[in-house]
Amino acid sequence: MNQEILSSKIYKVPLMDTEGNIWEIEACGIMEITSEVPKIDVSKMLEILEASELKICRPWGKIELLIGTDYAGLMPVVLKTVGNLQLMKNAFGYCIRGLPSTELMLKLNCAMIRINHSNCSYRVEEIDIIPLKGIGKQIEEFLSVEGLGVQCSPTPVEKCFKVTYPFTVNPKNLPNNYFVAKARLQSLERRLKLNGAEYTGKYCDQINDMINRDVARKLTREELETYKGPAFYFPHYEDIKPESESTPLRIVFNSSASYTGISLNDCLAKGPDILTNMMGILLRFHLPPEEYVLTRVAFGDKPSSVIAILALQRAARLIPLFMNQTEEILDKGGFKIKHWIISGDDFQDVERKRLNNSDQEKVLGLIWNSAADYFSFKIKLNFSRKRIKIGWDDPVSQPEREQWKVYFKEMYEVERIHFPRCIRPTDAIGDPGLIIFSDAILAAKNKLAPSKHMSIPRLQLWGAVMACRLKEFIEKEMSFQFEFVKLVTDSSIVRSQITNDSLRFNTFVAGRISEIQSKSKVDEWYWTASEHNPADITTRPVKPECLDVESVWQKGPKYLSFSVNEWPLVKNVVWKFQIWHAERLR
Repeated sequence: MNQEILSSKIYKVPLMDTEGNIWEIEACGIMEITSEVPKIDVSKMLEILEASELKICRPWGKIELLIGTDYAGLMPVVLKTVGNLQLMKNAFGYCIRGLPSTELMLKLNCAMIRINHSNCSYRVEEIDIIPLKGIGKQIEEFLSVEGLGVQCSPTPVEKCFKVTYPFTVNPKNLPNNYFVAKARLQSLERRLKLNGAEYTGKYCDQINDMINRDVARKLTREELETYKGPAFYFPHYEDIKPESESTPLRIVFNSSASYTGISLNDCLAKGPDILTNMMGILLRFHLPPEEYVLTRVAFGDKPSSVIAILALQRAARLIPLFMNQTEEILDKGGFKIKHWIISGDDFQDVERKRLNNSDQEKVLGLIWNSAADYFSFKIKLNFSRKRIKIGWDDPVSQPEREQWKVYFKEMYEVERIHFPRCIRPTDAIGDPGLIIFSDAILAAKNKLAPSKHMSIPRLQLWGAVMACRLKEFIEKEMSFQFEFVKLVTDSSIVRSQITNDSLRFNTFVAGRISEIQSKSKVDEWYWTASEHNPADITTRPVKPECLDVESVWQKGPKYLSFSVNEWPLVKNVVWKFQIWHAERLR
């Protein structure tokens, strides 16, 4: 049996019974009580107990609280027994225990698959009881950036930040994996030797660079003999990126490598997502092994990205940030800039500090042409070795061959599509407006319809929900103050549903209408005909040239350049639809 020692807390949990009385339970927090309980229909059992009128609904899913005999007054008492079944009752209502007939048990087909055994040991004088009102605040503080900053304690020390790892369990549980790590090192050495001296030299250069930058240091024999704490060794390997000018080969430490079922990442909290959202950015050896200790956070560790961003933010706060002081300020936190990339081609007023002269740079998975200041794509076709459903030596039929040729041609035409990085025209006046079009599949953010059959109105409603989420995301990520917001759908049904009370609809529709109304205003929603809705583009295949700079996809419909009063957007769907339909019939 796997045993694990965890630190926990005692919580005061108030419970209300059927008569409105409050019972205060002291509970010990653990990650999981048991596996989720399956949903079971107990109506047959109630018939056996002759208690169908009680309408008992057995809860299912995750068990959140387990009350033991230390609260004996809350234990249910038996009201009726029939065979192996018992009807019971306590302050919170009725329940059933026991076994029904064998025949009924086979129909229920349920079984418990996992139970966690816990033994709570503590000294009374050290207990810190947290009232329920304080739990939510503590969780919110822990999940906040500042809260995690306190946990990691990033403090500046001689041009770097000293941090503590956010362990979720006692690090003493980590096993000593020296021999496994040594075996993986020997395997790495054999692979490097096969790749040649130059390849091995680049790997050694990266190791020496880490030592020179004090990222790691060699442990002395005295340190190895006197250290009594837990020891866990990192396997490492190379990551090749030939397109990278700064680091074509870098060393990766595998913090997820497990030994006896435990890895370092299993013992660490990842922390909250404080990285700038990518979409938001787009909007805006032969010798015996020697033992080294890492003195910097390895970027394979689960919380490494959060710790790095926290340290970077702390460094930025040390001195007011000005553009010409960026390197000096980052240097105070131990951050080194490898090179600079500046958009455009006018560098007369810019100090040439390690400017990257390349016209193209890979940014967030896209190709950025910094001189022309636009994004594009690089197509790489991955030809799988899996056999297709024809004979190995049989030729592909001529129709299929032509289809494949057209497909490959159009795939490489995608490289000719480019998107301007700057979304604000140089001659723009005033604040911009935000216009989001939705369809059964949404424009700039889309999802495929589920394999389970779903009606067109429901798919249109899903598109409206995604439009609201996209609006909320854009408003959060962009620094613009939008003069107006317009959400447009070509579904008159969805437009009418949004104007009504969500309680009028079934659960599926009500839940989504409620989300739409909470994230947008009703008067922000408009209806337009499908022919005026550019979101319709993603509901069908289109050729690459239909997505280029001058396309409707990038420029939007032509009517957006007209006066707002001339846009074919309406709120009174029924009345306007009748007029529009009559005009089409003429």
